[in-house]
Amino acid sequence: MPTVACKAPKFADLVQDADYDRINLLCLRNTTLANVLDGCSISLPFWGETFPIGIMLTMVNGADERLLDSAQELESIFANRVR
Repeated sequence: MPTVACKAPKFADLVQDADYDRINLLCLRNTTLANVLDGCSISLPFWGETFPIGIMLTMVNGADERLLDSAQELESIFANRVR
């Protein structure tokens, strides 16, 4: 899943507290799931045609080493993709 559910907001969009709270919750929505379930996650950067994105890999608690190994393998597979 994508690491964040939105593009990075502009500072001007965060001035009002209500707007900041709404955008902050949106940005943290995907990462919060693993935290609440006590899992582990890593974000891998990928470069699309217009802007970079982060793809989040998540595993259960205690699977940190397996997660890092999987991330490294995926990184090597996609290393030669469009940047």
